[in-house]
Amino acid sequence: MSIVEEIMPPGSEGVVHHQEVSRHFFYILEGEASLVIEGTTHVINRGDSILVLPGKVHQIKNESGN
Repeated sequence: MSIVEEIMPPGSEGVVHHQEVSRHFFYILEGEASLVIEGTTHVINRGDSILVLPGKVHQIKNESGN
């Protein structure tokens, strides 16, 4: 298991990707993010979390102004 804190400036986005065997768990500390999983966009806010299962193509974006 690993934990990564990432600060995403407004307008930034991660790479579209997937993991073969590991899961990604996203927890929003501040602001808002858009997480696209298999083409469906989920808007997640401060205190929200979401789990991405292995094999699911996903990308995180900061489309907000903060």
